[in-house]
Amino acid sequence: MSKPWTGTLELQYIAQVPNNVHGEQLISQLARAIPDRKWLFRFGRVPLDILTSRSMYERLTASSTNLKTRCKVSVMAQGAAEVTPTYPHEALLPVTNHFYHPVTRSTATRAVASIDAPVQPVRITPLEDQLIEPGLLDAWDFVTRNLFIIKATPLVKSITGLGPGAQALLKKLDDPSIPADQRVDVNKAPRELTVQEWKNVVKAFNDWPFRPENLSIGHMFIEDGRY
Repeated sequence: MSKPWTGTLELQYIAQVPNNVHGEQLISQLARAIPDRKWLFRFGRVPLDILTSRSMYERLTASSTNLKTRCKVSVMAQGAAEVTPTYPHEALLPVTNHFYHPVTRSTATRAVASIDAPVQPVRITPLEDQLIEPGLLDAWDFVTRNLFIIKATPLVKSITGLGPGAQALLKKLDDPSIPADQRVDVNKAPRELTVQEWKNVVKAFNDWPFRPENLSIGHMFIEDGRY
């Protein structure tokens, strides 16, 4: 039975995820379930306490001023939840003194690097006021993915990645007659946009009568390092 989004929480999710792409994919999938209140989130704003890699934590929390690390995962996670550290990662170094992984094969360089990588305990708490509105997840996926392909190019030019004629969206984003909190600085590159500005871009795109009909990206919500 679903419950109100606010109120007393009766559940808590705790997990240690693999220090590899599969663990990062799991976290991304969990965050993806928040806006439409699927899975555990039909019971409310269930907090997720997760032990993940330090690098994944840095991507989840990268701000619009962190141009090197800011990515699609950063925007999507911050639009749905607050991500906070629950324990200093320095206190868990060196990793091999705190975690004892079973050895099932020869210590290949890649395996050792994964085991020795710094870890970070985090809490992912769904936002009470979601920036990613229910039903708009596909639009967010489409817009963020396509604009992060050319993340260093100003929005005034990169917006063409949203489809033929997408330049028409610019007047919906920077017109002086638009309330300030609904405007977007189109001279910013996608990686420089705040989550609120991303929300404004997605809204303009979703209201656009000529937007592409098929917004499917064909795979899970995961940042694979290319964008």
